[in-house]
Amino acid sequence: MEIKRFIRRLKRWNQVRGLRFQCPMCRYYLATFQPYGVDKPVLEAKQVVGGGLREQARCLVCGSLDRERLIYMYLKHHTHFLKSPSTILHFAPETMLSRMIKAVQRNTYISADIVAENADMMIDMTDIPFDDNHFDLIVANHILEHIPDDKKALSELHRVLKKQKGEAILQVPISLNSQKTIEDFSIVTEEGRLKAFGQEDHVRIYGQDYVDKLKEAGFNVNFFDWKDSHKLNPNNRNKFGFIENEKVYIVSVAS
Repeated sequence: MEIKRFIRRLKRWNQVRGLRFQCPMCRYYLATFQPYGVDKPVLEAKQVVGGGLREQARCLVCGSLDRERLIYMYLKHHTHFLKSPSTILHFAPETMLSRMIKAVQRNTYISADIVAENADMMIDMTDIPFDDNHFDLIVANHILEHIPDDKKALSELHRVLKKQKGEAILQVPISLNSQKTIEDFSIVTEEGRLKAFGQEDHVRIYGQDYVDKLKEAGFNVNFFDWKDSHKLNPNNRNKFGFIENEKVYIVSVAS
């Protein structure tokens, strides 16, 4: 199986090999990443970071996306979670990021999704079946924009996150020019949501008030900007193909 996977990767790499980029997950050097995402007017108009069409997004060799590469490199170089034993809950697990976290055998790793076959457990984020104060790390990458009752989801994440040194990474597509989150629950059709929010299964576009929402749920909020990291931004040239204006939203339980 590993030999077949290697051969497939080698064939794909031959199509895009070069020196401009490197995928930190499969470690191949690339001339380019592939475009990924949808080109919708609302996403451009609202300057949505993490949404829309990104020209340098998907690794053709391993399939990793820009936003999961960022989380992996943040965890690897700026946290202890891939170095010391941790209990980790990962929602809607991206294939390569999940593989990288699971490779750390000292960790207790649980992947979760609303669809059972995609993960270890079928879990609704608004009703997490674990005790309070349980997880050292929670990863939820572009999940909250799908959930109508995001306040309940945030409450549950707050409940199961460890009070001492627990962290959650809660990424969402976020508008740079909208102060308030855009949502309208009278829009119930896929066509309507596509037009209003840029994707058929999204129920909102978060605005600059996203931080306030996290604080209202009882979290402390910190940001990680990959541009300020020598490890993630060597020679200031975006070697790993991250989204230009994306920051990592890291929350912990407020004391």
